[in-house]
Amino acid sequence: MHVLSATALARSYDLQCPRHIVWMTDEIERPRVRWEETPAGRVLAELGQEHERQVVARLVPAEQLATPQYPPGDLDAGAAATAELVRARAPFISQGVLKGEVAPGVAVRGLADLLERRDDVYRVIEIKASRRLKTSQVLQAAAYTELLSRLAGVADPVMVDGMYRQYVPPYDAARGILLELVTLSIPRWLRAGSDAFHRTPRCAGCPFDPLCREDARSRLHLSAVPGCTPALATRLAAIGVHDIPGLLTLGQVDLHQVAIDGHLLQRLKGQALACVDGRIVPTGDAAAPPAAPVELFLEVEPDPTARLPCRLGLLKRDRTKGLSAYRSLVMPTDPAEAARKVRSFLELAVHQATKAARDGVAWTFLYYGSGTIEAWADLVTWMGWGDELLEEMLLHATDILAVVRRGWHVPVEGYTLAQVLGATGCAPVPGDTPGFAMHVSWRRNRDEALIRALHEHGEATARALMELWDWVESARAG
Repeated sequence: MHVLSATALARSYDLQCPRHIVWMTDEIERPRVRWEETPAGRVLAELGQEHERQVVARLVPAEQLATPQYPPGDLDAGAAATAELVRARAPFISQGVLKGEVAPGVAVRGLADLLERRDDVYRVIEIKASRRLKTSQVLQAAAYTELLSRLAGVADPVMVDGMYRQYVPPYDAARGILLELVTLSIPRWLRAGSDAFHRTPRCAGCPFDPLCREDARSRLHLSAVPGCTPALATRLAAIGVHDIPGLLTLGQVDLHQVAIDGHLLQRLKGQALACVDGRIVPTGDAAAPPAAPVELFLEVEPDPTARLPCRLGLLKRDRTKGLSAYRSLVMPTDPAEAARKVRSFLELAVHQATKAARDGVAWTFLYYGSGTIEAWADLVTWMGWGDELLEEMLLHATDILAVVRRGWHVPVEGYTLAQVLGATGCAPVPGDTPGFAMHVSWRRNRDEALIRALHEHGEATARALMELWDWVESARAG
């Protein structure tokens, strides 16, 4: 019998990884990093718990709320106590323990956020702090509903998101996906075994990721090559390429037979060489970076807990004067004040650009990764400024990440800013605490030291971008 927590079940759907399921169920002790123990995870978990308390307080009269009582950690006793509350027709049950088989050989257990009795049937109310609900989160509600149906009649589950909005997901469809997961996918992954894996950015949510990363390095696994997706690895395996040495020694092949573009294959080889040799390998495609006397470096600190980023930053460098200056906005909590300050900050960025244009000086926006410019574009749209300003920004914007990837293979596992800074010899951005975690702490205790820390972190990030851009220009010239 393979027993999975509801969280692990949802994660297995997100990861689609045989190794994750095998390592979760084979009862072998392995080092793992629990998401709740990371700096970001702790903050998000605390916010999630607080959000759940607020939702329950809104939905349930205190005198109608029951919670199963059982020894800590004894989920069998918790399941029995929950079943007793259901039999007693409790109107609301918080943190009810549900446990049982959802398919032959696959059992799920977990704590349902809230169970509500209506018209002699119960329904699951699953509460999430995220603003957008994922299929995997709906699957949790479907699994709880399936288990609850063994105790009482059930209605379709309800989802509550981070904005307190309620949804009734298409339960029949969710139940179909759940059954496919537990009857087809999970058994197939178990048969494939723990050697079947391919690391992707999604693996950041897996507790085994650090261990898996080291294993991929030692094996010279194809997933250690940035850009080698699971689909590409499958195509390469079809022609006998299973690791980095095999990729590097690959000769002439019928590319049409494996549906791989020749230029892409050469880039994969170059990236693999950079990883194996631990050196930066020019691609031969480096174009001259756009030169502009006035450079406006944009940085954004995203906030997964809020509608707006927690910080916006702008570093202006005027090469004609040999000067640079950084300005930032730490997002206020009051929506009206946030709107005013965002407008002022966007106007500042536009003013710096138009001032250069009026002076007859070329200018450019520089940023790292599509997420930054997308965040700025969202803010422009949020302010209702229309497409003309956005188009003007995009016409004068350059993605430093795209320039680096086009011109050089850098020996990194992923082209994050931190990894690329380290590989190119640029100064790292100090601090391990995510910016949004500092912002959340500030929202709670109003410690002005956190505001200063956010500003300093933003300036360090912007100046790191400037240093990386200088490296691009010097490497291109060299």
